[in-house]
Amino acid sequence: MSDYKETSEAVDVLIKLIMLGTVTGVILAAPNAVQILDKPLNKIFDKLDDREKKRKLSQLKSYLRTRGLVRGEYEHGIQLTAKAKKRLLIAEFRNLQIPRPEKWDGCWRLVMFDIPERKRDARIALTSKMQTLDFQILQQSVWIHPFPCRDAVTAIVAKYGVSEWVTYLETPHIENDHRLKKRFSHLL
Repeated sequence: MSDYKETSEAVDVLIKLIMLGTVTGVILAAPNAVQILDKPLNKIFDKLDDREKKRKLSQLKSYLRTRGLVRGEYEHGIQLTAKAKKRLLIAEFRNLQIPRPEKWDGCWRLVMFDIPERKRDARIALTSKMQTLDFQILQQSVWIHPFPCRDAVTAIVAKYGVSEWVTYLETPHIENDHRLKKRFSHLL
């Protein structure tokens, strides 16, 4: 993993922890901050020694401040800026996933849309995001998934501003679904 990607992911983790109130400026300023944050940042910290961890945490704190993601003093309390909150929403959308249940409930989830040509870019973005979430095309403008995904679909269509042209449907029966089961065998 590239250093830039690791740093970006670490910044996103710190922003999320600050937003949740799990990490405060006082914790970030504490001498033992590295030990406190070792687990949430283990993707980066696991391969670093203690001195490198402290240096990396110092860099992350500096990054948060210089990029305008936090304001206030670490020792007295910090606040996330609107820029940090926007970055967190983007990261959450980028990492959006559809939870895989232990056992499939036998229902199919269909996403159907008729998005106007003037919203072509949004339509392309929608279908691209659905592909990354393991949806498969059933027929033109109809995509299918085996697992509950209403929340993910709602988030996607809201992000691209196309909710009025998208319909979400759940059904336990689709004719000849043995073909679909075969197509989704990697998930089922």
